Order: sequence, then C-alpha cells, then structure tokens
Amino acid sequence: MRATFLYASVVALGVLAAPAAAAPPVCNAPDRLIQWPTVNPVWEMCMRTPINSSGSAGSGIEISDVHYNGHLVMKRAHAPILNVLYQPGACGCFRDWSDEEVKFRVLDANGAVVNMTGTGNYYETNFPADTVCETGGTGGDIPPTIGFRGVAAEKRPDQLVLTTQMTAGWYRYVMRWKFFLDGRIQPWYGYSAVPAFCISNAHTHHNYWRLDFDIDGAANDMVQRGSPTIRGGPVPTEITGKETVSLIGSGYRWTVEDMITRRGYRVVPGTIVAADSFAVSDSWALKYQPFEIDDNGAGGCALNFSALLNNESVVNEDVVLWVRGGQFHQANELDDCGISEYTLEPFGDWSP
Repeated sequence: MRATFLYASVVALGVLAAPAAAAPPVCNAPDRLIQWPTVNPVWEMCMRTPINSSGSAGSGIEISDVHYNGHLVMKRAHAPILNVLYQPGACGCFRDWSDEEVKFRVLDANGAVVNMTGTGNYYETNFPADTVCETGGTGGDIPPTIGFRGVAAEKRPDQLVLTTQMTAGWYRYVMRWKFFLDGRIQPWYGYSAVPAFCISNAHTHHNYWRLDFDIDGAANDMVQRGSPTIRGGPVPTEITGKETVSLIGSGYRWTVEDMITRRGYRVVPGTIVAADSFAVSDSWALKYQPFEIDDNGAGGCALNFSALLNNESVVNEDVVLWVRGGQFHQANELDDCGISEYTLEPFGDWSP
C-alpha cells in the first residue's frame, strides 16, 4: 500500500496596513500552548492530541486560536472525516476514526531511538518522527516497549512540524501540521496499514480537513475562487451569495480574505485522487455554525453534507472551508510512501 502524505498549502495574503495584533491564545486543558520559535515566537496556537480531538470520530491533531506574528489566522483546524472504499467485490467501505493514537518513534542523528518522555502525550524534539510512512507497514507496529504515543513537535530552525500516528483497525494514519517562518501552513495526511486480509485488495482513502478561518477575527471574511497563478496573476473572483461546493477539474482554488485588514489565506490544491460519487467533492465553502463539526456519520461510509448546505450566505461572514485529500492504493501496497502536495505563495504584509 502506498502510504501517502497530503498537505493543503495555505498561503498568506495581505496588502493593507493592519490594526494592532491580537492577544496570544489562552489554552485550557486538554489544549496545550504551542509557541515557535521558543524565543520571539512567530507562531502561537493551542493544540489537542488526537485522543482529545473533537468530532464524532475524532479529528487527529487539532489546532485552534492559531496566530501568526500576533494576528489571528484560524479559530480551529482539524480533519474530522476519514473513510476508505474498496473496489467492488472486496471489503466494502469503512468510516474510520481519528482519536486512537498508536506508537511511533523519533530517531536521533545516529539512528538511535530517542527516549520520549513528554507529558500529556506531547513531546518536543530536534529530531524527525519515524512513522509507518518512513518504515513501511510490512513489519507491523514497533515493539510496545519503545516509541511514543501522541504528538511530537519537531522544532527545526526553519519550521515547526507536529506529527502523530493513529490507528483504526489495521490502518495506520499519519497526520502532520507544518508551520514556516514566512507564514505558510501545510497540513499533511499519510495513509498506511499493517498486514491484514482486506489490504490484499485495492482501495481508496479520503480525508477531509476542516479549516475555520477567522482572519483578524470572525467577521468580514470573504471567500473567493482564486487563481493558481502566483503574484501578478488574475484577481480572484468573489463567491456571490451562498454556500458552495467545487468538484475536481473545475479549477478550484480558494482565497479567504478579511475585507477590512485585507489579510487573507489562499488554499491551492495539488495532486489528489479524482473525486467520484463516494468522495462527493473536493471542497466546500460554508458559513460557520458551531454544531457543524462533521456530518455525524449521516452518509454512512461516504461523507454527507446535505444538511450543512442550507444556502447560508458566505459574503462578509465567518467562513469555514472543507478540503479533501485522497489516495488510491494497489493491493498489498504497504511500504511505498508517495507524496501529494499543494502549491503555496505568501505575499503581503503579515508583519508584527
């Protein structure tokens, strides 16, 4: 099985002078305050490990009150829906869960296992995580006497990487958030498994990120269809009216911009498996509602947003974007980790 990372690239956009920066986040348990770099932090946010994440089936690493250079970017970001469909005649389909953590390792520069002794299933390290996507699933899980369960924060000089490994039956899912000094954000998702009967059949995974942008506050955000062209390209087109979905092949790129401060983020997808009737779509632009965390399993295995798409306005509103990732796996592919990525280009003034 090809264990694949997917990340939605999220790009800073801003052109006008900004008001005073927002206060740093206040994180209450089980949330944990994350600051990077340690001295003069650029990124500040609250983080929950998968076991404490929200949603009817969990949502992996959940981040909230995400601030860049003191400016609010997102109120919450996570991946509350995860499913898999086998080819006809095999194992059917499954709606998986994202709140069960399984051990992974961190290796030092010499390849030795680092003794992970963090508290609350959280550990900070200077070394990269070694998950099933690095080692492959053929050999199964690491021995229970070693490794770490929860979230490892790798604090590199140029980026912060939050990594977790989750289990849902024989599947092993790797989720990562990457934060860069220039304001970029990259959510990653990897799919793998340990040996099991169903894995001998071809199948397709899908995960769905929920990005609750609150740029400089919840009000006055505008959703736009953006161009893939970087600086100097066509101006994005406003979504006039109501909530919307976008299928693959329609040239969808999303831009969320605060119409007062003119700061925003563009979400540009990369290579993902094509949408079909099971995947439903690639993206949704919805007005924020506190109870719309997921679909509560309304679609069975497949996602079902029919109750969420109730024609609410997304113009100058508090807006939530959902974007899909996915990967097809041939039968018995356990060790090949492919990567799918999104393109991002920061521009504008997000200075402190």
